[in-house]
Amino acid sequence: MSTIRNILTNEKYKGDCLLQKGYTADFLTKKRKTNNGELPQYYIEDDHKSIIDKETFDAVQVMTKSRDSSYSGKNILSNKNIRAECGSAFGRKVWHSNDKYRRVIYRCNKKFENGCKSMTVDEEMIKSVFVEKYNQINRKEYLKNAEEIIKVLDVKDEKIDILREKIKNIVNRINELVDRNATVKMDQEEYRKKHEKLIKEYEKLKAELDTKENEYNDNQNRIKEIKSYVATLRKCNKINEFSEELFAMLVDKVVVSDNEIKIRWRDGREA
Repeated sequence: MSTIRNILTNEKYKGDCLLQKGYTADFLTKKRKTNNGELPQYYIEDDHKSIIDKETFDAVQVMTKSRDSSYSGKNILSNKNIRAECGSAFGRKVWHSNDKYRRVIYRCNKKFENGCKSMTVDEEMIKSVFVEKYNQINRKEYLKNAEEIIKVLDVKDEKIDILREKIKNIVNRINELVDRNATVKMDQEEYRKKHEKLIKEYEKLKAELDTKENEYNDNQNRIKEIKSYVATLRKCNKINEFSEELFAMLVDKVVVSDNEIKIRWRDGREA
C-alpha cells in the first residue's frame, strides 16, 4: 500500500522534480536524513518526460487528501465537518444500537448548552440532500466561473523571484564571511556584528518570502481542487444514488439549521 501511495504522490510521475529531499547529515558516516526544512528545496517543473499528465496527477492528490481526511470507508460521514447553524460541530450518535431500530444520527454537540435549534439529522437524510444538490449544479455556469477564478489565482508574485535572488546573495555573503574568518585573522567582535547583521537581513527576507510563497502555494492548491472539481463535473452527470467518491471529493462542509441542510462545496459555493 505504501508503494502505491509513493507512486501516487511522487512528482516525478508528472515530469517535475523536487531537489534536496534529503541531505548528508554526517560526511564521515555518510548518514542521510530527510530534509524537514533544515536546507532549502528546489522544485523544477517539466524536468523530464511525464508518465501521467499533470491534470490527472493533481486530481489524484486532491482525491487522496479527501480520502485521508474526509471518510474512513466504513462511515463516510464520521469525519466530515458537519456544522450546526450556531457554529458548533455535529456529533455522531447511535440510537437503538442493539436492536432492529438501530439508527445513526448527527446532532449539535452543544444543543443542550446553548439552546441550538439545528435539527437532528440522520445519514440517509444527508445523503439524499447531497444527491439533490449535486444534480442541481449548473455545470455550464460553474465551468465558466471556474476558468475565471483559476486565471485570477494562477498569478505568481514577481517579488518571489527577486526575494529568492536576494536570499541567495545573502547566503553567499554569509558563507564567504564564515570562510574568511576561518582562514584570515579577523577582529571577532567585528566578525560577530557583520554576521549578526547578515543573519537578521536573511531572516527578514526569508519571512517575507515565506509569506508570499505560502500565499502562492495556497492559491495553487486551490486551483488543484477547482480543476479536480471541474474534471469530476465533466465526467459525472446527474446521479440517482449517493456516491461516496463524489461526496469525499466535492464536499467541504455540511451545514445544518433548524429547517434546512446546506452543502458547502470545496470551491466555496453553498447550496
